[in-house]
Amino acid sequence: MIKKQRSRYYNSIFNTKTGAFARWGRTESEDPILAKSPELLDIEVSTVCHGLGAPCRACYKSNTEHGDNMSLETFKLLFSKLPKTVQQIAFGIGDLDGNPHLWEIFALCRKHGVIPNVTTNGWGLTSSVAENLARYCGAVAVSRYHPQEVCYEAVEKLTAQGMTQVNIHQLVAKETLPQCLTLIDDVSTVTELSKLNAAVFLTLKPKGDRNNLMPVDDLEYKKIIDKCLEKKIRFGFDSCSANRFLRLVKGHPQEGWFKTLSEPCEASLFSGFVNVFGKFYPCSFTENVGKWTTGIDVLKCNDFIEDVWNHPKTLRFRSDLLQQCRDCVLYDLG
Repeated sequence: MIKKQRSRYYNSIFNTKTGAFARWGRTESEDPILAKSPELLDIEVSTVCHGLGAPCRACYKSNTEHGDNMSLETFKLLFSKLPKTVQQIAFGIGDLDGNPHLWEIFALCRKHGVIPNVTTNGWGLTSSVAENLARYCGAVAVSRYHPQEVCYEAVEKLTAQGMTQVNIHQLVAKETLPQCLTLIDDVSTVTELSKLNAAVFLTLKPKGDRNNLMPVDDLEYKKIIDKCLEKKIRFGFDSCSANRFLRLVKGHPQEGWFKTLSEPCEASLFSGFVNVFGKFYPCSFTENVGKWTTGIDVLKCNDFIEDVWNHPKTLRFRSDLLQQCRDCVLYDLG
């Protein structure tokens, strides 16, 4: 299926089978500043998470085994409110078996031409679970924590199912810098990672009751970039990192190409977040922060674009983000 949006200032095309995507503005060489409706939504369907045997230290959601689930009925209502132009949903979940309706939710998305993606910690990812993920998902990311074998074995199970969009998510902090550098070596040498799509490095945000990790400085951050380039591995960074990445590769022979591939913060411009209770926020890190102590109730909206995407709160956030050249408006991320 091909999903298209057309207007004077925003145009996009998305192939739901291959994942190929392109967007442009008035001309093919012009980048639009925002979409008429979100291309992608991050939807949280469960906050139940045991971590890797214990709650994860850096979890910005502060999830535990005592969490909440979005019911299938609630998801169906939520899904009915979304614009038909939504291309992908990135599902937020702790334990993959935390929500008993996960496969039904994924199947519903596929039935209506929306591609589900998900991030997992890899814990308890059996071959049958990997088979289901490969059946429904366009992409799966596996978060790398200790023990790293849990992550690597999960990657191998997923790629063995023929998945080509399997990534590793690695949090970047002073405490995890050695793990970041080791991961770069492992991508080139560890058999389980031979079919990995990319290693993706995530910026630490100062959020979460258990999170007391420290951010890296520019010198430490550049070590990661330089080693990735030296080892010639496939790598990426979250959009929170894009402007910092571009600043640190300034003057590199491939600077222009890096800029083409980089996407700074897109919250409220091209994407948004809906929590387990059906409340909209620009992104998951804005939940219960600053002016977003309460979200916008999607379940009660009549028209998503008018009542949510162009709600006064969303418009204020969007304006602030654009005025700051798409640098995070809530956190100092370096």
